Amino acid sequence: MAVFRGPENREVDPLCGQGRPEPDDPDETGAATTAVPQALASPLMTTREVCDLFRRTPRTVRNWCRAKRLHPVRVGSAVFFRREEVEALARTRSG
Repeated sequence: MAVFRGPENREVDPLCGQGRPEPDDPDETGAATTAVPQALASPLMTTREVCDLFRRTPRTVRNWCRAKRLHPVRVGSAVFFRREEVEALARTRSG
């Protein structure tokens, strides 16, 4: 992917035009921003990624949701799963 630079010499996302701050840019208090928001600390997985990980069909993943083994996160009409929850299920299934 091409890297675009904005007026402050920051990377600019070509899809939305928003500048992405550098990791060591100070925030308004002057302190370096090192905290990661909770939503970014636990990334989300798509249904297809969960299916590929377990080598199961989407129907099986939906059944796991009904049985409360997985808890879907809905964003509009899209369905995602928390990576840490999926990894915990993988650990319990493997041993």
